[in-house]
Amino acid sequence: MVHHRPIPRDVLGCIVTGYAKGGTTLLKDLVVQTTGMVGRFEGGMLLAEAPRDGIPEPHATNLVAAWRPAAAFLDRYRECASFEDGYRLLRESAESLPRHDAPLVDKTPEYLVQLDDVLRRAPLTPVVVVIRDPVHVAVSWMQLDNSLDDTVAWLRAATESFVAAIESADQAPRLFVVNFADLLHDVDATMARLHEWLGLPHVPMPAGMKYGLPYVQAGRVRLPRGIEVDRHDIGKRCSPVELERLRREVARAIPLAARVAGLPSGSAAGYRLMRRRAA
Repeated sequence: MVHHRPIPRDVLGCIVTGYAKGGTTLLKDLVVQTTGMVGRFEGGMLLAEAPRDGIPEPHATNLVAAWRPAAAFLDRYRECASFEDGYRLLRESAESLPRHDAPLVDKTPEYLVQLDDVLRRAPLTPVVVVIRDPVHVAVSWMQLDNSLDDTVAWLRAATESFVAAIESADQAPRLFVVNFADLLHDVDATMARLHEWLGLPHVPMPAGMKYGLPYVQAGRVRLPRGIEVDRHDIGKRCSPVELERLRREVARAIPLAARVAGLPSGSAAGYRLMRRRAA
């Protein structure tokens, strides 16, 4: 097993992960807008054991398309001696970044399935996990023609990985949970708690704003894709029969789904203690 050294916070400011189609892009955008960090689409760099192993697909292709690094980036990345060097290389060579000296945000939902490995590969880096009702996530997944079996299998793996992390005395303090419903209900209060946990000053949202800066245009709120499932009747997205089957499958395959979906936003260290008291 490779032993990884911590990545300085001025290089990798935080990691954002969570259920795919669960609000990770919205949260990443809010972090970028309010903290001075910079980030783009999924990085996926921590899915491999070390930079020499490269970046798995489709993350390598997605990273190149979104971050626009120098042409030889993927080859040069494999030559990096550590993840710190890899993130520095990405920051220095990414044409899409407005600044090349700001801390990075690595937003990759797939990290949730390998959370134990990600925490080990980036020791001490704060990790923000966005959670959302798995039934709503599944509806979004199936809108993209994913099968019910594949959808539930990914959600089960992600949920089990997340639960294991928040039950770990060593890992839980490094995790901050953002409940997607809290972002919809009060984005300013939710971000204030996250800023405090990150040790950063709070940047209030403009009065009356909801859902975050990236989705406000000409004074009107434009909801990002996916939020509609939570804002409106989920039955409009699938038939009653489909919805009932989906709920049964999620409840059967992921017994802790409802409990996870009900967690409030905050440090995961408290959730471990809550579980012990409730047992």
